[in-house]
Amino acid sequence: MIWLLAGTRDLSKAARAAISDPEHRLVVSVGSLIEIAAKSARGRSPISVALLRDRIADAFVELTIGGDIAERMERLPPHHLDPFDRLIVAQAQANDAVILSPDPAFSLYAVETLW
Repeated sequence: MIWLLAGTRDLSKAARAAISDPEHRLVVSVGSLIEIAAKSARGRSPISVALLRDRIADAFVELTIGGDIAERMERLPPHHLDPFDRLIVAQAQANDAVILSPDPAFSLYAVETLW
């Protein structure tokens, strides 16, 4: 999200193409927003959650966290212990979403990734 808004070249060509394709429904995990909030509070994020939400409001749907997602997280194999990444995996599985990330840890789960 930050790379997209900052307009940096850190996004892959495939990720840029997927984001700009009007056929794709773009979603963002509330977990990602929480992680950005934590980094921003420590001065480690160049963008605040309020600004991020304002800039993506028309293009992205926020995926919320409910008990069903918590149960899904609990059942995930322990390939990766980062709770934010596990949340993203659970939400991607529940919403049949593709995860855009260069992080190879996501490929350990039954979820489609793109980078």
